[in-house]
Amino acid sequence: MENERTEKLSMNNLVCFSLSKMNDDCHRDDPSDSHHIKEVMKDILEHRAAPSAEEAFVTSNVILEGFREGGSMEVLKARQRRNGPAYSYISLFTGGMLGMMSALRVGFKNVMSTEIIKPFKRAIKDLTGIGCHGDTFAVDYSSIHSPCYMQVTTECPDYARGSTVVREGMLHGVDGESGWQLILVMEPISQLMPLIVEIEMVANALAIHDGKEVAFVMEKLHGLKYHVHAAIVKMQSYGDIIGKERLVVVGCHECLGEHGRNHRIPIGDYSDVVSFCARDVIEKSLDESNARYFDDKEIAPLSQMAGDLQVVARKGYGQGFSASPHASCNLDGQMPTMTTHGNGRHQPPDWKEGDPVGKSYMFTMEDASRAQNLPDDYISYMKRFVEKKDGDEDEGSKGNRYGIWSKIRICYGPIGDEHSRVSRCSIRHRRNTRCQNEFGTFIHSRREMDGI
Repeated sequence: MENERTEKLSMNNLVCFSLSKMNDDCHRDDPSDSHHIKEVMKDILEHRAAPSAEEAFVTSNVILEGFREGGSMEVLKARQRRNGPAYSYISLFTGGMLGMMSALRVGFKNVMSTEIIKPFKRAIKDLTGIGCHGDTFAVDYSSIHSPCYMQVTTECPDYARGSTVVREGMLHGVDGESGWQLILVMEPISQLMPLIVEIEMVANALAIHDGKEVAFVMEKLHGLKYHVHAAIVKMQSYGDIIGKERLVVVGCHECLGEHGRNHRIPIGDYSDVVSFCARDVIEKSLDESNARYFDDKEIAPLSQMAGDLQVVARKGYGQGFSASPHASCNLDGQMPTMTTHGNGRHQPPDWKEGDPVGKSYMFTMEDASRAQNLPDDYISYMKRFVEKKDGDEDEGSKGNRYGIWSKIRICYGPIGDEHSRVSRCSIRHRRNTRCQNEFGTFIHSRREMDGI
């Protein structure tokens, strides 16, 4: 019988953590649950996935042949439509389909998805052959098949370190414009009860409100009889050429037995020293229309390793908006994260330390696509669905979710008449109230356990 509910696995400097199954004779409301989850979260904060240089064995040819050049959207469509049985997969907050594409690549078949951006919905329907639901929180899940695997990627601006609302101490996290989604998404999870659920969020979520939102999610999963595994991972260590860290929480239902209990979040193949860099994927001939001239000041990068982001010039604090990003990067490091509202700049290819700063170039959509190892035809495929059509307002109360598509603009008109705007505000208020009630109950119970 297991007495330890928190296990640590240290492998080549990667530390993954799992909240193991409780003893059958332990009550799930035992205050010690709270203690173990807090210890898990403390450990996650103190470690990063960082494999050793000796293990960086995957070559650029493998990446190119298997993902960018060898893969295609038509191949993925064929995999979704192939005959025969397959493990079922549900995607919530599908966005630009990056997670869905990975699931199809390894053999899952999509049975349901949600997304509010109309062009994305059209692309999802074309890829999967089935309709895409709109607002995640307006779906009737009672008649939907419980999947083997569910992937959840709620919006992250209210948790991101570079977000204005976070940096300036405005309402953020569960109190923000979209941060409540991370809490309320436990409702569809509890209704569908997938065998495996993966929740992805920016790593900085652990620093928001002392990680209370993350603790809420983990405890709810544990209460639903999931073995909970979590780790902070660097996308760069898996072959993406982008300076992005993610908190990955994986719940494996206890009916999977030792397979779910012993699951480990996979280790990446690249280290900070041995890594692809932005220079490997940018356009060989730069378009001068992407050149920018700002009053940048040269700064010393925090790291000079290929696996890290190397910011060498800056015109302001923070990330800045997509039209004029504040930071400019050296091409010998990673590309910056392309977010809903953020793009990035880089120094000229021949720039070296000590050279003047001021001229830089914007990263392009093609750069961003290659950096995330998307098929070479991904952008041309998605452009087919971007043209604005009548009725292309967002569905529900979420903000735009364009990810690396921040440079593809859809010129939406007004949301609608005054009545529809009021209705949307009313819906958002009701959801936030429900979220605050549930989250508030959780925080109150935690304080009682801690004797506060």
